[in-house]
Amino acid sequence: MIFSLVGAVPRTLLQLLTLLVAAAGSMGGALAAEPDARADARPSMVVLMLDDLDQQMYQQALDEGFLPQIKQFIVDQGTSFTESFVTTSLCCPSRSTFLTGRYSHNHGVYSNSGPSGGFANFDDSSTLATWLQQAGYRTGHVGKYLNGYRNFRYVPPGWETWNATVNTSAYCNYDFSVSQDGRGVKSYARSPQDYQTDVLADYAERFVRKADDRPFLLSVASLAPHNEVCLDKSPGAPYGRVRPAPRHVGSVDVLMPMRRSPAFNEPNLRDKPLWVQRLPTVNEKAMQTLYNDKLATLRAVDDMVGRIARALQAIGRDANTLFMLVSDNGYHFGTHRIDGKGTVYEEAIRVPLVIRAPGQTLPRTSSQWVLNTDFAPTLAEYATAVATPAPDGRSLAPLLRGDPIASWRQSFLIERPFDGVQTTQRLPHRALRSKDPDLTGDSGGGTVLVYAETFDPVVADRLTDIEFYDLRNDPYQVESLHRSSSPRRLQQQQTMKARLETIRTCATDGCRVAED
Repeated sequence: MIFSLVGAVPRTLLQLLTLLVAAAGSMGGALAAEPDARADARPSMVVLMLDDLDQQMYQQALDEGFLPQIKQFIVDQGTSFTESFVTTSLCCPSRSTFLTGRYSHNHGVYSNSGPSGGFANFDDSSTLATWLQQAGYRTGHVGKYLNGYRNFRYVPPGWETWNATVNTSAYCNYDFSVSQDGRGVKSYARSPQDYQTDVLADYAERFVRKADDRPFLLSVASLAPHNEVCLDKSPGAPYGRVRPAPRHVGSVDVLMPMRRSPAFNEPNLRDKPLWVQRLPTVNEKAMQTLYNDKLATLRAVDDMVGRIARALQAIGRDANTLFMLVSDNGYHFGTHRIDGKGTVYEEAIRVPLVIRAPGQTLPRTSSQWVLNTDFAPTLAEYATAVATPAPDGRSLAPLLRGDPIASWRQSFLIERPFDGVQTTQRLPHRALRSKDPDLTGDSGGGTVLVYAETFDPVVADRLTDIEFYDLRNDPYQVESLHRSSSPRRLQQQQTMKARLETIRTCATDGCRVAED
């Protein structure tokens, strides 16, 4: 028997061990059981999705030292993307894009509610969760899912562990409810230990520490720094309120003056769509108070990251776990007099994105244009999972590995498709943001243009307003050039509009062609 084993000349140590165990079993030895399969070398993944965190607030909090654990465990070992954007600056469409890698016009979720919005309009039969589960991953979700998730007994396909906040309580830092794998709901009250971010950290840490031999995907969706819907607006808080964790109340009251750009309380709005022109100036004191409180909520998120990171270390998974931090959309703190999101402007579409991938131990940055359409295909590639239908985005793995890139995205679509819901703000729109020399006419590079169209909310395809910005000369989008009579500007608008007509209905490979 031993001679026959040697004669087989097994090519790997695993084959040799398998044959030895089988031989021992045939001889009635103590090693009769089959050996465990080789440990799965694919990385585990933790995705931390924040709510309404704009790039400016994130960077200011990081620079001032308010996010030490995010810095230690993610930033200092990861890739920070300085040009990261969402294609629809609104919670539910953006999160649907995260789960599918598709533009809103392809996944069909256009808003947070209504006939074309919210959880009820999302097809969850094929998502990042189902792709990875089918590829052998253990999957878990903690926190907010999609706007309008109400039935706590419903667990979307692909999620093995499910601890999602339910209904509008998802937007309350106290007095909220969590679905327990669809078997029941657990309600939390108003004690300090019931603070939502800390409760979500409990669920996330528990999921990590219960790891088995499989790699896992853990999706954690924090409410922070979003306003709480269970707190009424008041004359002193006209833009809403949010409560930091008790240990962080007042911790940034005087330390973090809001950075004001030339677009803050923009004095002349005649170049903007009519709905923006009608906006009053914002109350700076009230906006500063909200900004401070929102920023203070991030400190509990930082604590959460530390708990997850230490749990990964405790189970020996730290080095082989991809850790992503991102936001679903940006936010206006009074720029163009706007309070909120859902626009084509830079403050709303720019989001923080930092990814610590296995193998990277030193910080680096990437200035390539990346989108939320790229998140799902990136995670699918690391998991060797099959994404169906094919995403509109592309994998960021080459950028995370530092591979040479022959070409990359030079344009992308910003959209809020028409849904027929009458509104007076944040109307249906589509825009193209591009640095493609074929569109900008700048063979030397450096010019970034934004061409935007706003539409009537009731009558489909009725164009109401046009905007056109040169971000190299006007990075804060204070002066639209759409009325310019310059032949150069007219030509740029024509080429941008033509590309917009192509990209606004793109899908899969067609999007990548239109973007490049």
